[in-house]
Amino acid sequence: MKVILRKNVDKLGEMGDVVTVTEGYARNYLIPYKFAFESTADAERQIETLTRRRKELEARRIEDAKLVAAEIAGGAVSLTAKADGKKLYGAIHEKEIADAATQQLRREIAPKMVVLSEAIKEVGEYRVKLVLDKNVEAEINVTIVADATVATDAAAAPVATPDNTDA
Repeated sequence: MKVILRKNVDKLGEMGDVVTVTEGYARNYLIPYKFAFESTADAERQIETLTRRRKELEARRIEDAKLVAAEIAGGAVSLTAKADGKKLYGAIHEKEIADAATQQLRREIAPKMVVLSEAIKEVGEYRVKLVLDKNVEAEINVTIVADATVATDAAAAPVATPDNTDA
């Protein structure tokens, strides 16, 4: 069955696309939830309207992303993590960076926008790329700092020796 998408549907298409799907998928999901409508001869006018609207929305979204990229480019984000010297006890992933960037740069940054080749496992400074939209990228400086309380706790912990046991 051919349907015309009213909204972007993951792994299927974008608003205004004419796609062929199974009849059950169209009748039980896409059409009742207003994701699509059945393709008919007079639906061509609706396709033109949807396509024009999609282009306007995409242009506005890209323009907004460019403004955000200009604001946050070169911004600095600092994270504190438990570490043993330079090596972190865990790793810093996209979600932690996105949460810190959202809080410190005062801009909504989703974890899927953060691009890391691999998780950060050491204390230091890193350049992290953010993909805000299609062809709109920005780089921020991320500083990972060792948590001071972990170092003082480790130094204050008594070391068990053979003659200092409670047995």
